[in-house]
Amino acid sequence: AQLDEEANQKMRMEGERENLRDVCGQMKDRYEDEVRLRMEAEDALLKVREETDTALLANSDMDGSINSLVDEIVFLKKAFGEENADLEAQIQSASISVEVEVAKPDLSLALKDVRSQYEKLANKNMQTAEDWYRSKFASVAELASKNNDAVRTIREETSEYRRLLQSRSLEIEALRNLIDSLNKQLENMEDKQSKEVVKYQEK
Repeated sequence: AQLDEEANQKMRMEGERENLRDVCGQMKDRYEDEVRLRMEAEDALLKVREETDTALLANSDMDGSINSLVDEIVFLKKAFGEENADLEAQIQSASISVEVEVAKPDLSLALKDVRSQYEKLANKNMQTAEDWYRSKFASVAELASKNNDAVRTIREETSEYRRLLQSRSLEIEALRNLIDSLNKQLENMEDKQSKEVVKYQEK
């Protein structure tokens, strides 16, 4: 009866050891899967970071283009204004000189007409330039806005990948601890079984 009990106990311990080995193997497989998923998440995060750098660089270029256009508009307005003022002064001076010479009224009238036409042309050129640059500015501003949206989306994706990476790291750590615990239990069980075998053989 004692031999039967010892044999049953040995079979039970064998079964427990096999079950423990199966569980340990499953945990190792899951651990390897988690490590692979973490590597994939790290690769994805690296790709997102590269995309972020590219988008930020493009955004910086957009900002530079906008600032450059604004500066150019200001410069052109100033240049048009100064040119207009200079020509008006010259025409005014010529008008005064001509008006002094009463014998030449036709020339004075013609000069006033030239001045009027010039003012219309200058105003038209100024408006055309402003319209063109305003259109360019709006285009660049729209692109910058879209680029800002892209940067914001990429940052959100980066945060999500970081959260996923952190979650994977915690799961990997938990699995590692579980595997260590299972291995320790398996070692203890095998040690106990070895002692039982020795004890059985001594009888």
